[in-house]
Amino acid sequence: MERPDSDASTPDGQSIGDSGLSFAGLTEFMGRRASSGGDTLGPGSRLGDVTIVRLIDEGGMGRVYEGLQGMPCRAVAVKVIRPGVLPPAAAKRFQHEAQILGRLTHPGICRIYSVGMERLSGGEVPYFVMEYVEDALTITGYATQRSLSIRDRVTLFCEACQAVAHGHQKGVIHRDLKPGNILVDSEGRPKIIDFGVARSTDGDVALTTMHTDIGQLIGTLSYMAPEQFDGVADDLDVRADVYALGVVLYELLTGSLPYDIAKRPVYEVARVVKEVEPRSLSIVNRSLRGDLDTIVAK
Repeated sequence: MERPDSDASTPDGQSIGDSGLSFAGLTEFMGRRASSGGDTLGPGSRLGDVTIVRLIDEGGMGRVYEGLQGMPCRAVAVKVIRPGVLPPAAAKRFQHEAQILGRLTHPGICRIYSVGMERLSGGEVPYFVMEYVEDALTITGYATQRSLSIRDRVTLFCEACQAVAHGHQKGVIHRDLKPGNILVDSEGRPKIIDFGVARSTDGDVALTTMHTDIGQLIGTLSYMAPEQFDGVADDLDVRADVYALGVVLYELLTGSLPYDIAKRPVYEVARVVKEVEPRSLSIVNRSLRGDLDTIVAK
């Protein structure tokens, strides 16, 4: 997997060094609210110095593409943010926190190389250029495909936890940990993606409410800590990530979620997560009773 270069640059030619991302005039950049962005970018489309190769995935915050960056020449992932996720009021905070995200250099965290704004057919669209994880699977998908033992699943999960802990040591909370944001490359190394992006874009609960498809809603809501449903972003701390990791570990070990929230409306999901005692691991699988059961429940 290609590692970030210290002399990478933004589409404007601004450098990114070890001190983090450098964004001159980012407040002005953030103040230009995107008017639309519903069109999918086709192969060959350009975003700054990145050529789009293909659409990888789509979610509440936007679309993720594989791209090819010109200087330095490397494969990258490009997240194109949906209109309205970056409100002008968040510009000053984003400027500060984007620099912090650029300093997350743990090998288990995907680097953010640069950000930019591009005028497309629907208007000006903001985007992130990030490290690309080749042949990636979600942590649960990887464990299933490789038929990993319980011990191997826990070992893989612990490696992901070390990456999350690095972010916490730098003062960054992920806020949207779920299997889809914990990837495993072809060599079995976990990579955390979108670290801190939810906070930086003011997209916390909005991550789960901007999409109308109930299956995709549940996909994020299932991993949210109870306090996240209150919508007070500044009250969150690292415990929200610890809670989400507990849900991920539960799913990694059992193949199911701790709550029965399938096809329930958002308000009902919030009630269940905040008020209902989750099923213990040992109820789902008696072989998981003991220390693992206690750790996940904690």
